[in-house]
Amino acid sequence: MASASSPARTGTHTPPAGGVWARPPRAKIKRVDPSPPLSFGPPGVIRVAIRAPSRARRLAVVALLEGLPDVTLVERDADADLQIEVDPGATWSPPGRPVVVIGASRAHGSLLAEPLPCALLPSDPTSAELALALRAVASGFSIAAPGVWLGAASAQSPANDAELTPREEDVLALLGTGLTNKGIAARLGMSENTVKFHVAAILSKLGAQSRAEAVFLAARQGLLPL
Repeated sequence: MASASSPARTGTHTPPAGGVWARPPRAKIKRVDPSPPLSFGPPGVIRVAIRAPSRARRLAVVALLEGLPDVTLVERDADADLQIEVDPGATWSPPGRPVVVIGASRAHGSLLAEPLPCALLPSDPTSAELALALRAVASGFSIAAPGVWLGAASAQSPANDAELTPREEDVLALLGTGLTNKGIAARLGMSENTVKFHVAAILSKLGAQSRAEAVFLAARQGLLPL
């Protein structure tokens, strides 16, 4: 999910005048292996149903979904691959299927420990954030915005929260642009072997098998912007 913006970096690590770099809190993500496995269809399309406390809130979510070619809105819950729940109350019962909760609070953090994938979002997600959440859930991931999972110890999974050094973050940002090791080395003023070392460390910390997977996982954890 998109995270709060931080001051732009230029390859050096000098903090802004009179301050320090502020690392925004990152989203929490974990892989879910439901049994039986999830079955979505038709291929390439995510069918969603929306439950909202008011017509205005429902229309606001419908507006966020407009322009997403891989998302289809259905009227009946039974026809949906996953549910979008808007502003559920404290006594809300999960629907027993993959769910995206808009307006989630820490009280909903226990969903992250369930065997079905879910996404826990704030009350005003952007269209890009909602799209990422839907695709994450459809791919078998559970994801939660920082304000939802911070302090919810029962739902945390520290091993999945990569801690990168500032230099690794610079390399990762350039990986996300598609640059080769040689291009990254030239951009950051380091040797190609040093870049290879940083890339290997990034892949190890993210649990990725390839550069593309590292970029994908980093974006899901809020380490890279959308």
